[in-house]
Amino acid sequence: MQVLHTSDLHGQHRRLLSVDADFDVWLDSGDFFPNRGRRNGGRIEPHVEIGHQARWCRYKRIGKRLAAWLNGRPAITVSGNHDFISLHSVLQQGGAEAWKITTEGFELFGRKWAGFREIPYIDGEWPGEVDQGQLADLAAAVWETSPDILVTHAPPSGILAGPPEKKYGISSLTTSMAYRPHKIKAHFFGHEHSAGGKTTEEMGVRFINGACNLIIHDHRRQQCQS
Repeated sequence: MQVLHTSDLHGQHRRLLSVDADFDVWLDSGDFFPNRGRRNGGRIEPHVEIGHQARWCRYKRIGKRLAAWLNGRPAITVSGNHDFISLHSVLQQGGAEAWKITTEGFELFGRKWAGFREIPYIDGEWPGEVDQGQLADLAAAVWETSPDILVTHAPPSGILAGPPEKKYGISSLTTSMAYRPHKIKAHFFGHEHSAGGKTTEEMGVRFINGACNLIIHDHRRQQCQS
């Protein structure tokens, strides 16, 4: 199974549409849409971002163009903190086969996929910001579903998660990988741009940070190429 993994494209949809490599499924791990940004130095306004992203999709015909590009191949999505609308819904409206990552998970290509969008709290401006306790509850819920492939927007703590002071990582994921039984073979994520495009293998798991990149992952061989 060849997985095209993207993350943190922030509206750079042309990069995606230019991909003509072979793949079986497209996986986007969040921050797909562009943002309007702060106005007059103020805080992010959710209603402004929702309207901006919805208009961008309509003007660019994102759903239909992505569906045509996929050409019958499925897409798997999890939202990021910059996504105020749902890529999953946009793809479905465009006629694509789309699957949404949840803690309950789903079966596709003979594998169980599960995860969540939530990230460690930043400053209260973004969707999905929660504390580490809530993230631990989400990790526990995912472990109950026993997935083969884990997908989150944020990285696990200490693994392709950037400088520790940024606190972008999810500590409960790292702890669970190390100390709780599981059958996870690959963990896809983004969020931390400085480690984008990098992969590593620890604890028997292949970790792939797709931030600002497009990566082909061969799940059978556990190999990646940008």
